[in-house]
Order: sequence, then structure tokens, then C-alpha cells
Amino acid sequence: MAQPGPLLPQIDAELRQYGVPLRWAITQAVWRPDGGRQLTLEAMVHQPALLV
Repeated sequence: MAQPGPLLPQIDAELRQYGVPLRWAITQAVWRPDGGRQLTLEAMVHQPALLV
């Protein structure tokens, strides 16, 4: 769920859990009954290859 304040840092932090964000888009925004907002993102992230 998105927190109050600027969205860009929140989105960047969330996506960096999966790799380096290359591009992303908000595909859905919903106001929740509790007053919060929930965003759905589609993203492309780069994950370094694992060399064994």
C-alpha cells in the first residue's frame, strides 16, 4: 500500500528489492475503504546473472 508523501522514492525502494528498475508504470490505483491507496505496478527490472 502506498504511504502518504512522494511516490517515486517508495516505488524505487519497492522495485529495488527485485533488481535495478529499468522502467515501470502504474497500471491501477485504488482508494481503499480505510483511506489508503493501493497501486498496481508493471515493471522491468535487471537482475545480474549468477555465474557458477
